[in-house]
Amino acid sequence: MAGILEPSSQGDKPPKILVTDDCRRIRATVCALLEAWNMDSLTAEDGEAAFRSAVKHRPDLVITDLLMPRCDGYSLISRLSVLPPRHRPAIIVLSGSLSRLEPHHHATLRQADYLLSKPIRPEALFKCIARSLHKRTASLGADACLPMPCG
Repeated sequence: MAGILEPSSQGDKPPKILVTDDCRRIRATVCALLEAWNMDSLTAEDGEAAFRSAVKHRPDLVITDLLMPRCDGYSLISRLSVLPPRHRPAIIVLSGSLSRLEPHHHATLRQADYLLSKPIRPEALFKCIARSLHKRTASLGADACLPMPCG
């Protein structure tokens, strides 16, 4: 799977992904996968820390859990969705609580590109990351990292 994401001609920077989960093991697992796929990663333990990091570091994509202390993933998604388009990262939800979604959260979750259930399947995560980055790049007309089409 490595090599499918091609760096842009502008600086050859790999995509920057912010991984937000209150479980250290999940953060470490996802970051290890991202590293194996030649992507840069940042981490946050909750939605508040993730939002601050997103504003400061401007990641291309945020992967977030939903149920976290202090500031949950729903609040994070809502806050990210009002950022200016050039500063708004793509969003992938990675959660063990997708089977218990409350109807009042549906509108918020429509802001995410993908909803993935834990436990994680690396190949599914990779495809979602590639598609999200491609969609974000196409919508911005930017010179960000361009993923090759997924099979």
